[in-house]
Formats: sequence, C-alpha cells, structure tokens
Amino acid sequence: MTELALLIITSAGFGRHIPLSAFSSSSSSSTAPAAPSTANGTPKAPAPTATATATASSDLSLPPPGFTLPFVPALLAAVRGMNLQSLMRQYPLVAHLPLAEVRRVKTAYAELREYLRGMVEVTRAEMRAEGFHPHALSHSRSRDHEAGAGAEVEADSAEPEPELGEQRAPGTGARIGRAGKGAKAKGAGGEEADLFKLLIRANEEEEGREKKLSDDELLSTTYVFLLAGHETTANTLAFACALLALNPRVQAALRAEADAVFPHLRAPEDALASYREDMPRLKYAEATFRETLRLFPAEVRLTKRAARDTTLRGTVLSTGEKYDVPVPKGTIVWLDVWAVHTMTEWWGADADEFRPERFFDTDDYKWPRDAYMPFSLGARSCIGARFATLEGMVILSHLVREYEICLTPEMEALPLEERKRQMLSWSIGVAIQATGAKVLLKKRARV
Repeated sequence: MTELALLIITSAGFGRHIPLSAFSSSSSSSTAPAAPSTANGTPKAPAPTATATATASSDLSLPPPGFTLPFVPALLAAVRGMNLQSLMRQYPLVAHLPLAEVRRVKTAYAELREYLRGMVEVTRAEMRAEGFHPHALSHSRSRDHEAGAGAEVEADSAEPEPELGEQRAPGTGARIGRAGKGAKAKGAGGEEADLFKLLIRANEEEEGREKKLSDDELLSTTYVFLLAGHETTANTLAFACALLALNPRVQAALRAEADAVFPHLRAPEDALASYREDMPRLKYAEATFRETLRLFPAEVRLTKRAARDTTLRGTVLSTGEKYDVPVPKGTIVWLDVWAVHTMTEWWGADADEFRPERFFDTDDYKWPRDAYMPFSLGARSCIGARFATLEGMVILSHLVREYEICLTPEMEALPLEERKRQMLSWSIGVAIQATGAKVLLKKRARV
C-alpha cells in the first residue's frame, strides 16, 4: 500500500508517472553502499551533471550516474529514517557512528535532496520553454484585481464546464486532464496543473526576494508534501485493507458503490472521473476511509503548547456539569486522539467496532464532528485533510472494484480475535504503522 499511495501522489502532485518496475529495487536496496563523504562525515551530493541525468532517466529502477540509490528507495529510506535523521541533527555525534543504518539514512537524504533539486530545475526549464513569464502574469493579475471581484466571478462563470475526462481543481479554474499512459495533467491553457508545478509557479510570481521561498525552503516544502501525503495515507490504506478483509459485508457494500459510480471502466487507469460529479457519490468510500482513521488515526496523540495563559471550559458528559481548567502559558497539552475516537459517549456502545455507517447522518442522528480529529481541528488543522481523504476514497473504490480483498490461508485458520490481533497490529514510526496487514488480492472477473 505504501508503494501504491506513492504512485498516486507522484501522479497528482508532481505530474510524473513512476512505473511499477521502479519499486523492484526498493526491497533489495535496504543497505546502500556508503556515498563519498565530506570531512565532517556528511555524504557528498552527486555531481551537478548527475542531477539532470537523474530526473531524465527513463529507468527509475536503476540509480543514475553519480547516485547510489534509485529515486524510490531513496525516498522510502528517507521517510523511514526520519527519526534517525532528526536525532543526527540534534546530536551531531550520532552521524559519525559506524553503523550501516546511519550511512543508509545519510545517503538517502543527500541523494533525495539532489533528486528533488533536479525536479525543480527541470520543471523551471519546462515552464520557460512553455513561455512562462512571472512578471507578465503578475501584472495581468493586478489588472484583473483592479477590474473588481465581480469581473473575476463573471470570468469564472463564463468558462466552459470541464469536458468528460477532465477534472477541475477546486477553487482554481484549472483543468486537470486525464492522466495515465504517459499523459501529464494539463491546465486550461495547456499548462500542467500538478501541485509541484503550481508551487514553483506561485513562488516565481512573487515580487520581491523577501517574499519568495529559497531553493532550500522549496525543497523542504516538497519533502513535507511527500512525507505527509505518502507515509500517513499509505498506512491508513493498509489498515483499511486489513479491515475490509476481516469484514466482507463492508467490502461488498463498498464494491457495490464503486460499480455503480464507475460501471463501464475496463481498468482503473481508464477512469474519466470528475471531481464535481463522481466524488460526492462515493459516500460509502468516504465513510470507510473515515472509519479507518477513527480506529487507526495516523497520530494517536497531538501535542500543543499554550502561547498564553488561558482557561479551558470542560463538560462532564454524564451530567452536563461545566468546569474550568486553568492552562498557564508554556504548558504542554496532549490531545489524546485515540481516546476521543473510541469514547462510547460519542460513538456508541460499539465504538471499538468497524462500522462505516456511523458516518451517515440521519434525521435522528448526526455523527459527532467535534469528536473526530485525525487531522486535528480548528485553525491549525491539517491543510491536506481533503486531499488525503479524496486519495483514500479513490484508491479504495478502484481497488475493491478490480480485486477481492481476502484473508491469507494462515489467517483463515486462526480464531477471529487472533486474526484481528495479528492483522491490526501496529508500531510507532513517523505515524502509526501497520505491521500485520497482509491480505490476498484476487482479480475479479469482469463481465
């Protein structure tokens, strides 16, 4: 599931397709040869000529000249070694330990940085070749702004609806063309509309050096997108697959919805999905993804620091009695996400059970929004919440449409409670990581 999520994110976020063959080396590259180091032990970055070669290479399963890791193993090693990298930055002596894991993580971070730098350079070159002129666009936007908000709304409303096979990015007016088979997402004017290019374009349009992101800040932002969008969502999907294998009734309902929304697809890559038309119809997929996050939130606790003296108002749920909790400035506050997600007072007597239907509102029931916070809540909530949810919905829908998610023979031989214990086991990493979610995917016969 980690690799599948990475495919989706790379396509949507970077407008670049990573073939499945690129993952063949990720499992065999668990130990990387040490890269050439500087005097202080930091791996030397690949030569500048290697950067362009890395981004232009057609075979992503092999490291380009000057690199020791292909792109995918470098990315996965960097994500999995995030805690060690943080430790090395905090305690520099750790970086000098003669351990294979230390060398592997240092190499992965050094080379991933050069891969991302190369992607930035190539994207900028593509934009220049397409005639991108940041100052011209900035002046054009200024004239649009002076024309008044009404003119902007009129211009948006006058724009034709997306054609079949296109998706319009919400709030942007930019069209995203049909992806797959080497195609890249295109905007209304023919430009690519992937998030990576939009980030670089927006940065280039900023007037004044103090407003622009430096290249280092741009690379950091790109890495955060990869980390937040790939590691957390991939683990949620792994838990979802385990839960669907353990709950055939839910899987059947999810499949029925996917067949109804996408009745004539020969394969997932043939999808002509429209955000406006199809996404609102995937209600059960959304409920399934939300229920998975309720039971297995990416972060089981969130930590906050009080910026000033304040008082929190609490309520005794059993009696409705109010009480105050003084919180002095500088206090560390833990939000126990998992505890809130499994409180019977909010979620009912079956709060520990997997039941997506609890996320459907009725005339007599509204699911508790304030007791659901896998992405946190309020002004500081995760800005990628909707993207992660849409990604999970689409992957799950197409997965159950094409495959039946089954228990392995070893799991079928075990009692139900032992199946759950093993398949839903987890460990703590960057987020909680599914460690026992092993299932069989059986191809469905298509009529």
